[in-house]
Amino acid sequence: MNNMMFVFEAPLTVVVALIMLFVESRTYGFIGVYWFLIAFLLHRELDQRMTHCNATKLGLIDKRSKINYEMLFGMTNARIAGWEDVIIEKNNDLFE
Repeated sequence: MNNMMFVFEAPLTVVVALIMLFVESRTYGFIGVYWFLIAFLLHRELDQRMTHCNATKLGLIDKRSKINYEMLFGMTNARIAGWEDVIIEKNNDLFE
């Protein structure tokens, strides 16, 4: 129940602040609304771009993890001795 109150508390605070600005001065109220819209649209655009970046980054991390898993369990020489150097060398070869 407390989490649901938090979801509605922040937007309600912004709305009340904007109403108070309009009551005090219409000019400041309009400035507040414009800043709110600019921040909202900027946040939305950045969120979309970060979603794309995160998906790309997670794809590369997944690819690297699969390659490391295949190398670690597929190469008996790497498991016997000095596997750290072999994996670092293979990662550098693949991702440079």
